[in-house]
Amino acid sequence: MNASTILGHAAVTTQKKPTKNEAFNLMRKLADKLPDDHEQDLIRLFQFFTPATPAKPKSIEQWVAKFAGVRDPRYYLNAIYVEDGTMVASGGYYLATITTEWENGWYDPKTLAPLPSGHTYHWKYPNWQMPNIDTMSVCAPVDLSTIETAPTELNKKPATAIKLVSQYEQASVWVNLEFYKKVISFDPSGIWYVRDNETAAIYKTDAATAILMPVRITEE
Repeated sequence: MNASTILGHAAVTTQKKPTKNEAFNLMRKLADKLPDDHEQDLIRLFQFFTPATPAKPKSIEQWVAKFAGVRDPRYYLNAIYVEDGTMVASGGYYLATITTEWENGWYDPKTLAPLPSGHTYHWKYPNWQMPNIDTMSVCAPVDLSTIETAPTELNKKPATAIKLVSQYEQASVWVNLEFYKKVISFDPSGIWYVRDNETAAIYKTDAATAILMPVRITEE
């Protein structure tokens, strides 16, 4: 059967048009049957049809996936990594980690599927072991409607920073507002820890840890 025949059948079929997710799963099925010389074509199709990471994560693993890099030239940041019971993802400006029972290896942040065993990455993430919060101060409750904001930049584009302040105002740190929202997108009940603007802000829940690097304030 050739492409013209397939297109003809598709034009007159009474079947319901597949969703993007269904089309993605059909491609996965075909990928197991096609010869290797179609690999690059399938890679391009998968790039188009791969489902987007949910804006609001439905699982803690999807939450971690939101922290992976996107087309970052530091290719190792574009995947989720699992090592000895720890799952971690980082986009460079932020990092998230949880305890997991998943097998060691690399995972696609969009589908959470294991990446092919032939994909070898050189691990260069920052140290993701449990951050030391003993010398940090608990942050005061955050109200985004009244919190102090200031202009900053991200990749040479304007962005907004918010000021996280400790309970007794002895320490504070400026962080990117959108990154802050990313952190609290799954469980907003965690506790923020700050020390000073040279130190990253740390967010902790019973199940997860996130780190946000401080940002510099720009002149208005």
